Amino acid sequence: MSVFGALERNPWHALDAVEAAVGMKKALEQYNEALRERGFPELRFGVGIHSGTVVAGVVGSDELLEFAVMGDVVNVVSRIEGLTRQLYTDILVTNEVRSRIGDRFNMIEMQPALIKGKSDRVVTWAVKD
Repeated sequence: MSVFGALERNPWHALDAVEAAVGMKKALEQYNEALRERGFPELRFGVGIHSGTVVAGVVGSDELLEFAVMGDVVNVVSRIEGLTRQLYTDILVTNEVRSRIGDRFNMIEMQPALIKGKSDRVVTWAVKD
């Protein structure tokens, strides 16, 4: 999991997240080309991107401290990442992210999906850039 703008306000957090995912996709495509040349199977990945307010901070004990984020946004994005396998796409963003980044990327609206913990269907967009 990656977090953009949790401890310091970043008005471009949604754009930064999508650009990072697209960069990861391009790097994986190059790596898969090398795997194919060596006769190995390709690797796949799925990235879910959502935006909203979280609780962020350092948690743990004296022996083990770690940075963590918690809240509904974290739960939703985990479910969105899981949808990538069901929808056969690698990068999915929510309407919240889509509204923040506008038309900077080629995106296709997916069928609204029910996700665990939500009574309303969630609209997602597959990033095709």
